[in-house]
Amino acid sequence: MLFRFRFVLSIRIGAALPHSFCSFSDAFPSFGDRILIRRDNFNRNRPRILKRNEKSLLAENRQGISTATDCATLVLFCQLGAPSAEESWILFTQRAKRMKHHANEISFPGGRIEQGESVETAAIREAEEEIGLDPNDVELWGTLRPLFFGEAGVVTPVVATIGQNVEQRLASLRCADAEVQNIFMASVSDLLARIHYTTFRFSGKPSDDKMPFFFRMPIFHSTKPRLLCNSSLVNCPEKFRIWGLTARTLLEALNAFLPEDAKEREASELLRTVKTDNSC
Repeated sequence: MLFRFRFVLSIRIGAALPHSFCSFSDAFPSFGDRILIRRDNFNRNRPRILKRNEKSLLAENRQGISTATDCATLVLFCQLGAPSAEESWILFTQRAKRMKHHANEISFPGGRIEQGESVETAAIREAEEEIGLDPNDVELWGTLRPLFFGEAGVVTPVVATIGQNVEQRLASLRCADAEVQNIFMASVSDLLARIHYTTFRFSGKPSDDKMPFFFRMPIFHSTKPRLLCNSSLVNCPEKFRIWGLTARTLLEALNAFLPEDAKEREASELLRTVKTDNSC
């Protein structure tokens, strides 16, 4: 899908988000209980994640799954660090340089949904193929709202965690060189420290009265990534910029864990579609 865009505004909002989401103190319950708390927050908040934009509504109202275009991604969440300084971390990949589409971009493991697969099965299978993740190591939490992404069709994020022996299981991950050049973890505190957003202008279609619409898109920065594995073909950057569909997915996932007051105050306005006329 061809589109053009322009930069409109960039605002730092990370400071307004609660520090309690980023780290845990030793006053919190045990590791297993903290994972349960995160899962309970996710299950409670995900039906109300963000305001729906028009494209997401189109995605949700479609009947069935098109295996020709629809995809699933895996948002893998882990707890890392000493008990007194434990933090929430999320796994990302950097796509290989020679990929036909979106080369070098930051993404979640994922890909096309094959015939007869559920979105959960597809997300786990793709993660196993791309980064060597053992399906037996993963605890699935559920899916986020499907996201419409042009030629990629509808992308459904699947949220999961590694609850036990996290360090050992992360150390076993390997890059599939043809698809992935880096695997890294980013802490939630690092991601929230530098959130910006920008507005993209998409050209309208004749069926939509040729009226353009706007997406306010988040941009995250991982300035202190933890490298898990890199392809033998590349060197690892010192930091990563996360934008586009991956940033939209990440924002939806983070909002599933954020307290209600923070969600209402800041993040609920980040993803919305604003109809306007051609003069804007």
